[in-house]
Amino acid sequence: MKQTVDPFGIFFQLGYVARDIRGAVAMLETRMGARRIDLISDFADPAGNAVAIRSLAHLSMGDVEIEIIQPRLNWPSIYLDALPIGGAMIGLHHLGYMQSDMPSWEAAMRTIRASGMDIAMEGDTPNARFAYVDTRLLVGHFTEMVYRASR
Repeated sequence: MKQTVDPFGIFFQLGYVARDIRGAVAMLETRMGARRIDLISDFADPAGNAVAIRSLAHLSMGDVEIEIIQPRLNWPSIYLDALPIGGAMIGLHHLGYMQSDMPSWEAAMRTIRASGMDIAMEGDTPNARFAYVDTRLLVGHFTEMVYRASR
């Protein structure tokens, strides 16, 4: 399938939230055939401080990355409303779109801000930038824009 670039970038990720990240990862591996890339427990910022995300995992299924986020339940965040209730292991939180370079990231952010869409959360790490655009009223989930620097 040929990927096309839309105003958000190139689609690359399905983002889910879970109450039990290890159970969610195991389910995706055994029932859906996903391949684990990483699983980070006690997720923290570069200074070692706790953040809204308790654990984070990435898996791959073909050309699509799957991100699973286990939020801290006692920490207000944009992740809590999408947590599954009942028997579901995971709940859809966002679709992720990759920016190829910093000029593309900056242009996309200008476009989003000019459109009037809200940016619910944004941040960066030493190797990446991300922004969650609140597209829930349009499509039922957040849209995440990502730029990852080459390593």
